[in-house]
Amino acid sequence: MRNSRSERAGYLFILPWFLGLLLFTLGPMLFSFVLSFSKWDIITGIGSIEFVGLDNFKAIFHDELFYQSLKVTFIFALVSVPLYQIVSLLIALLLNMRTRGMKLFRLIYFMPSVIPAVAVSMMWIMIFNPEYGILNRALGWFGIQGPAWLQDPSYALGALIVMGIWGVGNTIIIYLSGLQGAFSTSPRPLL
Repeated sequence: MRNSRSERAGYLFILPWFLGLLLFTLGPMLFSFVLSFSKWDIITGIGSIEFVGLDNFKAIFHDELFYQSLKVTFIFALVSVPLYQIVSLLIALLLNMRTRGMKLFRLIYFMPSVIPAVAVSMMWIMIFNPEYGILNRALGWFGIQGPAWLQDPSYALGALIVMGIWGVGNTIIIYLSGLQGAFSTSPRPLL
């Protein structure tokens, strides 16, 4: 009797996660899979979903934007992934030093990882805005006309790479724990 009761309690505890998995992960994945073989005006949602088979996949190889998106994605991955790792390791090496106030610096570097995505998005909008952004204002002090960072194709990729590097806090913690485990005989707290 007791085992059955504890099993029910366990299932009750995992129920929210399971519902979230069904509603927010598996459901949208299944719907996207169905839509990939269909024709439907997704913006207005008007009309029925028409099955077109592999026509969508055939059409994508004749689209110039598909190849451009592959190129940009490849460049983004080629530049941002190594840069992300290098910056994380360098900051972890700096944070591994035993100096006064290091706990505060560790907290500051980890904060971007726990700030909500909406707040971070608003911050980057305030930095990269072409009309009243902080970055363009700072450039204006030196007589430089700042570009539309996220709207101009020649600057957008660099701006996205910088935004991606902003969240290196989690990787810094991993490198820092490895450094502290490798170079110390007695464990010490990360933060």
